[in-house]
Amino acid sequence: MKASRKRQKRGAGFTIIELLTIMSIIVILMTILVPGMNKVRIYARDLKQRAQFHAISTALEVFHSEFDDYPDSGPVDETGSPYCGAMKLAEAMVGQDMEGFHQDSHFRADCTDGNIQLYNTPTGQIPPAMLNYNMQSRKRYLQLENLNPNRLSDLYGVGNTGPFIGDLFVLSDVYPTIYHKLTTDKVGSPILYYKPNPAKTGHSIATPGENVYDFRDNHQLVGLPVPREGTRHPLFDPNGPPDGVDPQDTSQLGAMFYRMTRNNTLSRVGTATGTPLLRPVRADSYILWSAGNDGLYGTRDDILNFKQD
Repeated sequence: MKASRKRQKRGAGFTIIELLTIMSIIVILMTILVPGMNKVRIYARDLKQRAQFHAISTALEVFHSEFDDYPDSGPVDETGSPYCGAMKLAEAMVGQDMEGFHQDSHFRADCTDGNIQLYNTPTGQIPPAMLNYNMQSRKRYLQLENLNPNRLSDLYGVGNTGPFIGDLFVLSDVYPTIYHKLTTDKVGSPILYYKPNPAKTGHSIATPGENVYDFRDNHQLVGLPVPREGTRHPLFDPNGPPDGVDPQDTSQLGAMFYRMTRNNTLSRVGTATGTPLLRPVRADSYILWSAGNDGLYGTRDDILNFKQD
């Protein structure tokens, strides 16, 4: 009777070897499943990012139908103040204060048209008494639920926004790569916007004044340190890809931009002299650019509003 009870007690639990075996199986399963789950999560975010681009594209087409043009994307405003393409996109879609785009806008960083203040002003800029409160002249081309608007200072920190006014907005992508400086929530990187110059035909760093797209439209913004790393984006860094770029040769700045936005189908077709035809994608509309899941512009996971080769 006693021997039978001892056998029952010994059979009621697991041996160390059995536990180690089970733990090993669990570790192996996690090793197999976790990367797959991460890929599914990234794929879902990629789809969400493309959906956001679709919403922005629809709004830009409405904007174009009303103003017979797309918003400007130059690196400065008409006064020469730094005001890049990403910031001009945000203004065109929802205004500089998120209350709607003003039809009299000249896309100026100081929130005015040169005479009257059109938007609630950034701190320390034009006095609020000048504000034009006529909201009938304001329109949102994109609803806020389709946006991730953030002030530059909330992404990069007060005093870390380079030449730009920190209180102005950009639209963020869907990838949670940056810690918001006020809420500590994770938010996305700024969406870059480039408008083509239809009077130009080039697409090469060798012909900067003749290019359809100008890499400088967002170059100062891309040149700000990556918020979570303090490093530079590969799209900005001349020492990054493509290989062979001389970091001391400033004429090579923009090389990656022109490589990543090149129409490879056209570029593979040579002229009679064998010189490749360098042409951009979307030469008649605009480019939208997300830093992707890694939060770095100029890497393989970047999402753009066209199919990449």
